[in-house]
Amino acid sequence: MSRVNLSGTVVPSNYDLFLTINNDFFTGVVKILCTAIKKITSFEINIAKNLEIEEIKVKASNSTYNCNFKYSEEKEKSEDFVIITVEDKKEINSNEKFTLEIKYKSNGYGNLDGFYKKADANGNFLFSTQFEPTDARKAFPCFDQPDLKATFNVKINCESEYMALGNGEAKNITEENGRKTYTFEETPKMSTYIVAWVVGQLKARELKKEGIVVRVFATEEELDWAEYSLEVAYNCLKYFEKYFGIKYPLSKADLVSIPSFASGAMENWGLITFRKTSLLFSKDDSFIRSKKIIANTVCHELAHMWFGNLVTMRWWNDLWLNEGFATWAASKALYKLSKDHPHLVDWNEVTNFASSDIEGGMTADCLENTHKIAVEVKNPGEIDQIFDAISYDKGSSVIKMLENWMGEVTFQKGIQSYLKKYEHNNAETADLWEELDKARDNNEIKIKDLMDSWVSRDGFPMVSVIENKDELILTQKRFTKGYEKLDAPWPIPLSIKWYNTNTNGTNDNSNNNVSNSSSNGEKIEKILFDKTEMTIPKLGDIYKLNHGMCSFVRVEYPKENFEKLLKEKYNALDKVDVLNLVADFFEFSLALKGSFDYTQIINVVEKETNYEVIENVLMNLNFLKNAFYDDANISNYFKDMQNKIIEKRLKNINLSKEANKEKTVNDLCIDSLAVTIGVQNGIFKVESKDVHQEFRKNYFVSLVDKNFDKTVEFYKTSILPGVTEAALMALGKTKESLNLKKLINKNEMPFTEFVKKHDIHYFAYSLGTNETFRDTFAEFVMDNFNEFEKFIGDTGMFRSVISSALSNIYTEKVQKKVLEFINNLLKDNEVKNKYERVILKVKDNLNSTNLLRNKVREFYNKLHRI
Repeated sequence: MSRVNLSGTVVPSNYDLFLTINNDFFTGVVKILCTAIKKITSFEINIAKNLEIEEIKVKASNSTYNCNFKYSEEKEKSEDFVIITVEDKKEINSNEKFTLEIKYKSNGYGNLDGFYKKADANGNFLFSTQFEPTDARKAFPCFDQPDLKATFNVKINCESEYMALGNGEAKNITEENGRKTYTFEETPKMSTYIVAWVVGQLKARELKKEGIVVRVFATEEELDWAEYSLEVAYNCLKYFEKYFGIKYPLSKADLVSIPSFASGAMENWGLITFRKTSLLFSKDDSFIRSKKIIANTVCHELAHMWFGNLVTMRWWNDLWLNEGFATWAASKALYKLSKDHPHLVDWNEVTNFASSDIEGGMTADCLENTHKIAVEVKNPGEIDQIFDAISYDKGSSVIKMLENWMGEVTFQKGIQSYLKKYEHNNAETADLWEELDKARDNNEIKIKDLMDSWVSRDGFPMVSVIENKDELILTQKRFTKGYEKLDAPWPIPLSIKWYNTNTNGTNDNSNNNVSNSSSNGEKIEKILFDKTEMTIPKLGDIYKLNHGMCSFVRVEYPKENFEKLLKEKYNALDKVDVLNLVADFFEFSLALKGSFDYTQIINVVEKETNYEVIENVLMNLNFLKNAFYDDANISNYFKDMQNKIIEKRLKNINLSKEANKEKTVNDLCIDSLAVTIGVQNGIFKVESKDVHQEFRKNYFVSLVDKNFDKTVEFYKTSILPGVTEAALMALGKTKESLNLKKLINKNEMPFTEFVKKHDIHYFAYSLGTNETFRDTFAEFVMDNFNEFEKFIGDTGMFRSVISSALSNIYTEKVQKKVLEFINNLLKDNEVKNKYERVILKVKDNLNSTNLLRNKVREFYNKLHRI
């Protein structure tokens, strides 16, 4: 099947849109200035079926013509592709400009997509849009493709009690008969998916300096929580203007808290919309770790103002040009803020990016049913499925790898050239490679030749090291989990840090670059490893490959060198290199390519001070512990390892607000994780709610069954960002059958009425990892799959529910049912179109974990002589 897109015979240049917003429906008139690419009597446009078309006219050659319309008869286009035919088949000439005018009315509002309305905590309605990737057509007739850019003039008529916001600033507001009409500035040339408006009862906090106007909008009672994101946004925008070399192209940047929101945020140009927990931070009540989420989300969305909005991918197969670059750029901004404004970012952003994005990308990409970064997608269902860890995490990771290989200054020069050349237009991956090549002095290998293997192929390599006297023999092959596959070698830009070096030693490899020689005998060497096998001279007694964790690879060391790194060089290693060693060791183990003896790692991590390193160890042990929820002996074996790491921390911990008020995000996150694991493992309880807010979630979990109804009431009435969701997740940890029935009841499909739709993925994750009831929840989701999907209404959110409910089932009877169920789902083309990738991921996870369980059981039995 070819791409499901418009016929391409008409190109829009300007939309004039007038919307009238009522409580139960909206009406609109859109006038689109178009140009015919060739002589036509009919053409296609996108109009979703929730819009009732009242009248269509074409104004051409100084005359006005009525038009007929019908939905496309092509199967894949029939839903929202409309063929418009000019009356009497009047011809519009090639290159002729004409105006298309459509009057329409909606049959209601959307469900977290298109143009929708939801009530806030006080029952006041807020009207908002969510168009990415293909839902602008649900709000107004349009040419709904990223490459069909135009300018937009928008007017909104609404009740006077409401405020209206648009992409541009409101340049005129009139009032008549209890209603206001807002006229917004014309936008720059842009794609339909980043058009937006918000209508509601909102207040703003504002920062205006040096030509930048940044505002955060929320309800009046939430407004004090806007200060943190406002300061992050303002300083981030200043940084991006300097880094990208292009001024922010709009008159303002609005960040708006939306009461019901399916994802984390949406990068509408000049009007960024957010889930409340991704924008608002209460210094007295929010979890401190929320700062990391908020700062990262804000910087990610602001990066889109350049990568995605100013320069847009031509088609969705290059989604990574938007999302991968925004993820990478957000981390650069956070690192800069950590240096210039440590009160905003007081964590190690290098290890934070490595843990969340590099590791996140590898975890997804090692499975059998992964996909290429630049993957061909054809229809809206396929497009929606690639907003995933490959596009975001792997995409950002290979960008970081390329930046490290080119050098930061050269890379920045190429990025600025790319943005300048394609501003207000569309680009493809090849266009980026071309501009980066132009920025380089040394073109021995073209960027395209280097990067195609990373972007146009799925998977990634592992590098194995063998010592042979004064040489290292490097080999590479694909890193896999749960399957095996041969693959051609990748060109790997690889940094090696040598310790205890021989200052006379050199490496005659033509790609060699040795630098940073120092009095303590350390050197950094850069090579391009593009063969299946390569031999290089040893420049030191001890070595760390993938220095700085900049390459998208895993490294397998000889046992002696690995032990020397941990014993002799642990304190000399950068924290990101410690994380790299620990993460690779666990992943080789989980992929059945390494040892299950974690003793040495646990011994060194007991005294570790970096959150991401400790988190990696504890959460890998958590995965192993939970994989044996049906085998208490093996589960307790891994539980004991966790307890060894956290017991000393818990013994000395003070949970009071006073004791924790000066702690950094890093230190509080460590304490919070230790308490969370302690509560899970039954060696710690938080029985007072008079604790620092970081430990409130542990209070909810510790007393969930004792205080179940109180926690339900707290969730229903609280507006505290993050804390409200934590209460809901605690409910999912119940151990009591009576309480479970209050949560999932077939007579109240699919949940009781108090669980908000946009929070269901939190709840599903909690129940899906509940040792007592995960099997029950999996069967519930399978038995009520269609009703569940209909209730949620958002395919992206339902994918999260599928993954949470079905990915962690290892009891033989229920897992057999899960595998049969997902195999049957894949036979349904409609389901496959929307959920194929997540279903295959569930299957991959179950298969790989089954293999792991067998090997771990063998190891455990041998260790205990069973």
